[in-house]
Amino acid sequence: MESFDAKYEDSKMKIIDEGIICSGVKNTRRAILSFSSLIQLSSGKVLAGFQAASRKNAIDAHILLSQSSDDGKTWGEPFEPFPGGEDVFHVAYLSEVEPGHLLAN
Repeated sequence: MESFDAKYEDSKMKIIDEGIICSGVKNTRRAILSFSSLIQLSSGKVLAGFQAASRKNAIDAHILLSQSSDDGKTWGEPFEPFPGGEDVFHVAYLSEVEPGHLLAN
């Protein structure tokens, strides 16, 4: 009988490359970046979501998104999808419910 590891070898998570999506910027609302998530959309684009704040657990925490059109080799400038002041969203895990429609929870 085939072992579990052998049966699911192709579906294991693998690190195939590494890089930086966005760097923190001292003394700004982007000083600390954390709680990241990645999703590949049906369009082929990769979308990264993460929390940004002036310091750990700060009240100014907000969500930023960045997108890549080349499988994560390069990333666009991060943007704030949910503007509106403080304490709006602190983390966004992304799902594509249908092409062109995202759910952030």
